[in-house]
Order: sequence, then C-alpha cells, then structure tokens
Amino acid sequence: MPGKRTPGRPSATYNSEAVFYSSNTTTQRGANRVAESKPSQNPIRRLPGKLAYLLTVLILVGVGVAVCVYLIKTKPTAEGKPKPDPGRLVRAFRAEKASHRVAINVYGTARASQQWTAIAEVAGQTVEIDPRFEPGELLPAGRLLIQIDPIDYDLAIKRLEVEAAARDIELDELEQEKANFEEILKLHRRRLELAEAERDRLLEAFAQQAVSRSALELAEGAYEARRTAVQETLNGLKLLPMKRELAEKRKAVASVRLQEARRSREKCAIRLPFAARCVSKAIEVNQFVTAGQELGVFLALDSAEVVAMVETHKMPMMFPEGIKALGVLDLPQMDLNESLMGKLRIPAKVSWGVGDREPVWYGMVSRIGSSLDPGTRTVPVVIEVLDPYKNVQPGVRPPLIPGAFCDVTFYGATFDDVVVIPRDSLHDGAVYLSREGKLHIRPVTVAALEEQLAVISEGIESGDVVITADLFPVNEGMPVRVEMIENPVQPRVQIDAAARELEATEQPDAEAGP
Repeated sequence: MPGKRTPGRPSATYNSEAVFYSSNTTTQRGANRVAESKPSQNPIRRLPGKLAYLLTVLILVGVGVAVCVYLIKTKPTAEGKPKPDPGRLVRAFRAEKASHRVAINVYGTARASQQWTAIAEVAGQTVEIDPRFEPGELLPAGRLLIQIDPIDYDLAIKRLEVEAAARDIELDELEQEKANFEEILKLHRRRLELAEAERDRLLEAFAQQAVSRSALELAEGAYEARRTAVQETLNGLKLLPMKRELAEKRKAVASVRLQEARRSREKCAIRLPFAARCVSKAIEVNQFVTAGQELGVFLALDSAEVVAMVETHKMPMMFPEGIKALGVLDLPQMDLNESLMGKLRIPAKVSWGVGDREPVWYGMVSRIGSSLDPGTRTVPVVIEVLDPYKNVQPGVRPPLIPGAFCDVTFYGATFDDVVVIPRDSLHDGAVYLSREGKLHIRPVTVAALEEQLAVISEGIESGDVVITADLFPVNEGMPVRVEMIENPVQPRVQIDAAARELEATEQPDAEAGP
C-alpha cells in the first residue's frame, strides 16, 4: 500500500525526495564552477554588493542637486506690491465736557465723640451697684450706677444745720442787745440831765455860800459819772454793727459748709450724665473707694467721630483754588468764636464693611488736625457722624463702634466745564487722541485725580476721541483702528441724597468762649 513502510526497506516516496535533492545540489555546484571559470566583463559588477548600491545612490543625488540649482537660478522673478499698515486696533470714546463734584477716597478709624469716666468724688463704702453696669451694656441718661454709703454725710449735714441755726440765734441776740443798749442809753441820758441840773443848782448856791465845796464836788462827780455811762452805752451801740457783720459771716460760712455737705451727700450717688455704652468697670459692691478713684468708662451714643488720614496731595481737591466765599483768611485776626469748618460744610460718606455688607453713614467735617501724623505725614480730618447707633439691625447693619476701620469719601468742590476720563487713559500728563485714523499725543491740564478717574480742565475738547489703551511703543501720527465705546467713567453731578441734606443743613452758631 502506498505510504506504508516495509521494515528493512525504504519507501518509494523517501527515495524520490532524496534523489531530487541530490540532483539539484549537484547542478548548482556545477554552475558555480562554470561561473568562476569565466572572466567578468562589467567592473561594477565586480564590486561588492553594498559598495555598488552606495555609489548608485550618490550619483542619483548629485544629479538631483544639479537640477535643483539650475531651476532656482533660472526661475522667473515676481513683481509684488507692499501691503498698507492697517494700524493697531484700539478702544476709544468721545469726550464731553460737564460739571464734576470731586470725591476723595481715604481710610479712617471710628472713635467716640465723647468719653466719660466715672470717678468717685467722695470717699466711702459702696452699698449698691447697678447690675447692668457691665462692659458692653447700653445705659440711659440719669441712671444710678453706684451708691456710696451716705450715713457719714447725713450726720455732717445735721451737725452743720445745728451750727447754722446757732448763727441765726447769735444774730437775734445782737438785735436784742441793740434794743437793750438803746433803752439803757435813754435812762443814762435822763440821769445825766438830772445830774447836770443838780450841779448847776449847787453852783449857784455855792456862789451865794449857801452850800459847802464838798457838796459841790459831789454833784460834779455824779454828773461826770452819768456822762461816762452815756458814752459807754454809745460805744456799745457802735460795736454792735461789727458784731453783727461778724455773726453774719459766721452764718455764711456755716451755710456754705452745709451746702458742701449736702453736695457731698449728693455725690454719694453716681449717675450717668448721658446715654452711653459701658467700656470698662473697676468697682464692686462693699468696696471702699477714695475720692478721685476711677470706677468705669463710658462712651456717648448720640454721636461718633471718624478720624480720616488724608494725604497732603489730596487736600487741595477739597479746596480747589481756595474757597471764594471766604477769600484769604487771617486766622489770628478772625472771629475765633465761629467755626471755620462750619462755614465750609464738607460732607463725607463713611462705610464699614462687615462680611459682604457695607453699612453707610453720613457726616460733616468738624475740624482738621493741628499737625501732620509723624509716621505717615498725613493730615487728620475729623468727621462727626450723628446717631451712630440708629437703625441698627443685628447681623445686617451694626452700629458705628469705636475702632472700626472705615472707608471714607469726602465730597469736595465742583469743577465746571471739565472732561472726566479713566485714570489709565492719562499718560505722563498727556492723552492719546485719534483723528482720521492717526494717533496724536496731546498734553493736558489735570485739575484733580481720583482713584479711578482724572479730571481734565484743559487739553481736551468736546467731541475729541480719547484712546483708553496704554500703547507701547507709541509714536505721533501712527495709524490706529478705533473701536468706539462708552466712556468707562461718568462725571459726578450729584452726590448722595443724605449727603446733600447734611450739606444744606444750617450750622448752629458756636457758643462764645470765655
């Protein structure tokens, strides 16, 4: 059977494959011998295979490079036209002249306008203290805070009342003494008249030798005695006015001492003079206090002050070119009883940020500090804010408490016929204007600088196109493409209604000083 091998004999298939392989091998070897025996006709073919390949590649690359060089040198030249520069794209707005109210933004710190320290004016033991006398409490005016034991002062009042009554008795005694002296004087004068008549009678009898000299001398002695009694009575009457005056002075002293004792008695009760908030407490019940000892500190609720520190270069914006209504002031010669800041009437807005809320208060500039701050060289300007505890809403609108760091906006004078531009549009005292697609650099006069805007008084006219961008580099006449926008800042014609109301309020006349 085909494919079946017989043991000891090779199969037919195996023998045919072996014969074919043997014959092919013999034929290849013969061919190689014949090729080696024949000489080669091509030298390239005599080179090794890799070297021939590299040589062929180099020849082709050289031909390609030569063709490229030829094409580059013989290419035609195209005649092109330069493209015009369209200019840089900028944003600009059209200027308009208007009136502008200057605003100055600074920072300040709130403080109480009035602070009262409770001080013991008399010594003694405290027997009662208001339970609401604690730091942070709001207390009404006239509330009894501390009661000092008044027993010693009550006893002193009684003693002095008795002493004053005794002085009244002294005066009554002097009145009676005067009446007595007047009665005695009448008697002595009557006796003097009788003694004088007796002496005259004896003189006549002695002249007629009807009486002895001794009797006459006794009559004259009696007469002189009566005269002496009358004179002593008169001297006593003359002393009575001085005694009365002395008694009245003693009575006045007793009355003053009695008043002092009563005042000391009143001072045993320490009351709050105005509605205030307690800041500190330094006394407890049954403690002994001495005169002059501090017992607590309170801050007034009716008004507060904000001390704003203003840079010196911002002060002229509050008074541009002076105040025409006041003219040039000679302060030592002017009436210092009148408030200068009351005449100026500068309103201010105060805000104190609490979280994402910023409650607002309005006030008026009450005075300007007497010297610059030595650390920052700024001017302290004091703003008076009325009713800092009014319209308080817990969690929404807190009171304006001392120590709050506030944003302050002063409303200065009004500039007329000016142009307001963004502050970024001002470049070293000049602005960039666009006219017929060209940029022009124009110097300007700056009347005032605020945080976000500049007030231009000269250099820009209504209708000029002001470029807002800060270009670099920038050249006069360079082409620009303008995208017109609205003016990012607008003139401040009106201020807040509350500030206008304060500004229009009449300033009360200042009380004349001593």
